[in-house]
Amino acid sequence: MSFGVRTRLRTCAVAVLLVAATVLAAPAGVLHAGGIESVGEHGALDAGLRGDTCTPAPLAPADGALLANGRRDGAGSIAWTFQWTECPGASEYRLVVRHLGAEFALVDASAIPTPAFSYVSGGSYIDEGSRLGWVWTVQALVDGTWSGPSAEQRFDVAPPD
Repeated sequence: MSFGVRTRLRTCAVAVLLVAATVLAAPAGVLHAGGIESVGEHGALDAGLRGDTCTPAPLAPADGALLANGRRDGAGSIAWTFQWTECPGASEYRLVVRHLGAEFALVDASAIPTPAFSYVSGGSYIDEGSRLGWVWTVQALVDGTWSGPSAEQRFDVAPPD
């Protein structure tokens, strides 16, 4: 093996080790009990997550709330408003609203400029089998870094009219 090939292989090995060390090194505040790192929603480590970033606190709906439903005849709407504490310097917020049994979130909205968001779905309602077991969380983007998600707030939905 020539000197040039050995040098390139050594350089590649060092680069791989640096990348591995960077990926495996958890930022402050991310390690949890048992040495488990915070894992993102889709199974990957959340990039840009910092433990010292302000995490918004949910305000409304309160944990355990019962939210209004739409109408079976399609004449009404689902209209839910979510509010949370403001984080100083936040450029945007991300809200996730999901049913515990659902594969995908009903709401996964980012670029929300203020600490409130209204979800409106005209002519729809939540069916009986999905009324119970909803949760919502919020995150803040401060100086290009996302906070961790807030504590989950649970809510249920009233029967449709």
